[in-house]
Parts: sequence; structure tokens; C-alpha cells
Amino acid sequence: MQLNEKYRPKQFSEVIGQSKAIEMLESLQGLSGRGYWIAGKSGTGKTTLARIIADKVSNPMYTLEIAADDLTMDTIRQWNEDQYYVPMGGAGRCYIINEAHGLRKDTMRKLLTFLEDIREYTTVIFTTTIDGQADLFEGHYDASPLLSRCKLVPMAYQGIAKPFSVHLQRIASEYSGKEVTAAACLKLINTYKGNLRAAIGDIEAGLLN
Repeated sequence: MQLNEKYRPKQFSEVIGQSKAIEMLESLQGLSGRGYWIAGKSGTGKTTLARIIADKVSNPMYTLEIAADDLTMDTIRQWNEDQYYVPMGGAGRCYIINEAHGLRKDTMRKLLTFLEDIREYTTVIFTTTIDGQADLFEGHYDASPLLSRCKLVPMAYQGIAKPFSVHLQRIASEYSGKEVTAAACLKLINTYKGNLRAAIGDIEAGLLN
């Protein structure tokens, strides 16, 4: 298991640096039956939040994670048919669409219809980067209506360096078996402009030892 996966949060309480997002999600009266739009800088926790939501509304058997450019019209049609049948055991269905800026015009229009009639045990989560979101809105007039059908998750990208560096210090010290300074970890996370995943990659490669 890669180091990033080993230390990936499994619960909202374990997520670092995204207090507003967690507060908003925990305030909802149930997480299923809607779409979510998670846009943020790389390595700040978008996929982590998506997977935690998925774990709460579904189970691995009924959770699908797919890249937007691999999404087809036939796939969305199948999702729409499936949502009229309650999964075995009463579990919900969850679809995570990563790199949402790669959505094509035809799939985007089909998703609009799908989200308009989404069932209470179906959940769709879109993740994208800030730059990707900007490109999507510039290139597709259907992007805004799609966004309006989703709950926006407020991802922070400022003020995260310090909490991320504390997290990195713990990981680096446990992984290397020796004490790593807070200053070194703060320098590392600033080098990667807040990309926690990239910083953990350097720790795993032994570049902080």
C-alpha cells in the first residue's frame, strides 16, 4: 500500500485543513439523494472527501469511481435505470466522477436530466481542480446548470500549509523512524503549494530523511 493511501482519512473527523467542508457536510440532513461538486487544488483532499461520502451512503459493491472522459451516454442511461431499483440490503448507489472538467457536452446534458430526478438512495460526486473548473465553464454553456444541481463543497486552499505540515511531520517521523522537524515539513508542503499527496510522495521516496 502506498503511503498516501495508508494515511488517507477514512472519517470526516480525520480530514485535515477542510473544516468548512466538513462542517457543511455534517450539517446536512442525510448525505444521499443529491449531487456534490468538489473543486479544489490538487492534493488538498477532494478524492478523500468523495470516498468518505461514498462510504457513508453506499458500500464498495454499489460504488463506482470513473474519470469523466471515460463516461459514456450508455453508462448514464444504465445509472438512470438502476436507480429505480433499491440495491440489495438497502444500500445506496454512489457514483464518483473524477476530473469532471473532462465532461463532454453530450454526457453533461444527460447528467442534467439524471440529477434532476435523482432518487433518495442515489448519490453523484464530481471532483475537479480549480483550473479544470474554470476551463469547463469557459468551454461548455451547460456547466452552470450542472453545477446548480449539485451541493457545492467549500474546499480550502489558503491557510492549509500549517495543518498539513503537522500531519506530514507525524507521517515522516513514523515512516523514517526518526524525528523530522516541523520546519522541514512546512518547507516541503510550501514547495508543493499545498499538495499533500505530492509531499507524502517525497517522504515515501526518502527525500526528507
